Amino acid sequence: MYAVGAVLLMVAALFFILFPPFNVDTQSCKLPSGFECNEFEVLSGGNIYLDVGQANGGAINITAFGCNSTGTTINEWNSLGANSVWIENGRHDILLNGTGPDGINYAVSQCCPATSGSACKSRIAFNYTMEGSNLTRTAYGDFGGPVP
Repeated sequence: MYAVGAVLLMVAALFFILFPPFNVDTQSCKLPSGFECNEFEVLSGGNIYLDVGQANGGAINITAFGCNSTGTTINEWNSLGANSVWIENGRHDILLNGTGPDGINYAVSQCCPATSGSACKSRIAFNYTMEGSNLTRTAYGDFGGPVP
């Protein structure tokens, strides 16, 4: 009886070592298939830095970005206007809070609580068009980590 309990305890410990629960001390970024979070970081003030990579078979033009710190429906969209982000297939570029290779300093977006030490868990989305198309598509993802 004690041997069964000891084995179950060891299996449980091994499970938590191999598959740790979400930890707010680590940064996380998830985007749908065809996109990647090349670089990402929660910045002070609740802003986020995001460099997006894409491999969707052709170039894309990201025209708007939205986020919500509660993880619910995104109500506010920020149009990138003249600073839309063009990303060739198999390449990446900065979407938020950085200067891209074209010298443009991209939009600041507060997606997380501004309080230092708080946990950020944000739902992010961006609108984009594929090269040669006028159809606007939307990609959704999740972003998280501690606010410095």
